Amino acid sequence: MRNSCKQYFEEIWSVGGLNPFATMVCYPEQPMDTFFVVGFSGDFGATAARKKMRLSPQDKKLFEDSAKGKEIMLLWAYIKGVKTQEIPFDKSSRDRTTWSLDWNQDGAIWHQEYSFGPTLRYRMVIYVNHQLAADAYGQCEIIPE
Repeated sequence: MRNSCKQYFEEIWSVGGLNPFATMVCYPEQPMDTFFVVGFSGDFGATAARKKMRLSPQDKKLFEDSAKGKEIMLLWAYIKGVKTQEIPFDKSSRDRTTWSLDWNQDGAIWHQEYSFGPTLRYRMVIYVNHQLAADAYGQCEIIPE
C-alpha cells in the first residue's frame, strides 16, 4: 500500500513524533512522498508556555534572538515519513512573509526562499548562481494541538 504525504504526517503526529515547536504542516501541490513542518522562533515562547515546556539552551537562544529582531523559521523536511533535514531560514528583509537561506555548494551560490500567503499557501523557489532552478507551490495547515 502506498501512503500519501498526509498519511505519513498523520502517522508521525498521532504518536507525538513532531518537534513540539512545529506549528504548520505543508504539502506540495504536486503529489509526492514529501512534506515539511515549520515553526517560527517568534512563537517559541508562547508555544512553550502553552504546552508547559522547558526551553533547551538552544531554544532559549533562538527565543532571545527573536525578541531582539533576529527571527528564524525552522523547517523539518520528511520523505516517506522519515525526517531528513532540519533547516533554519532567516526572515527576509524584503517582506514579512518570506524566509530565505543562502549557501555555497560545489562552487555554486544557492538561494532558497519560502513565501507564505494569508490562506497558508506557499511558494518555494531555489536559485543557483542567480538563475531560477526550482519553483514549487503547496498548501499548509495549522498543526492541531
